Amino acid sequence: MSEEKPQQSAEEPEPGEPKAKPAPEEPEPGEPKAKPAPEEPEPGEPKAKPAPEKTSDYYRISEKLPVRFNNPGWFHGYGTKEAVSMYRTSNQTYGSRAPTVHEMPKVFYPSSNKFSRQHAAFGMFQSHNINVTLEKSLVTGPDNHITHYDRLNFHPSYNVNRPSICD
Repeated sequence: MSEEKPQQSAEEPEPGEPKAKPAPEEPEPGEPKAKPAPEEPEPGEPKAKPAPEKTSDYYRISEKLPVRFNNPGWFHGYGTKEAVSMYRTSNQTYGSRAPTVHEMPKVFYPSSNKFSRQHAAFGMFQSHNINVTLEKSLVTGPDNHITHYDRLNFHPSYNVNRPSICD
């Protein structure tokens, strides 16, 4: 007595192998093509989150660039209540959303705090002179000094009898 295994048809897969999808049927001419259904993961498998975008994925960045500028996902926008679109300005949208990799800096130039340290130690320059200079008027020119004593010397074209454009 020999046991014979039943032959499997070419359409049935081996046990443990995933079943092959049937070939899509071709629509008749003039009919729209059906869109394939998106493949959904099995219910037991959690969906893997995509890795957050980094600036270095799109641009060449400086080696001295701080890590926070390479990770725009670390920044969050200052979300507020949505304003009525009629009264919304472009300034209101500036900080309302998180930055993208295209808006992040690619180079970082740190500045020295030498100037601030010097002024913290000695203070700002102060002039203790008495202010005795006369004001030079931009209206009358650099040669004419206006003082509070000479009120009539306001402007060369000033004349009480006629307008200045008649000169």
